[in-house]
Amino acid sequence: MMFIGIIALVAILYLIFKPERASHGTSSRDMRDDPLEILKRRYAQGDISQEEFFRMKEELARRV
Repeated sequence: MMFIGIIALVAILYLIFKPERASHGTSSRDMRDDPLEILKRRYAQGDISQEEFFRMKEELARRV
């Protein structure tokens, strides 16, 4: 009986602390990439315009 309780506890802890899958268009890869790579990817995918790309790129350069 105690064995079933331990298995249930492990399963609950796994569900609480498991790594999240990609959601809302972001992936775990986005969290590892540097901001410029993310910006380039968004531009290549058509998520942002050329004007937005260059403006954001300049802002990132100023932060360095």
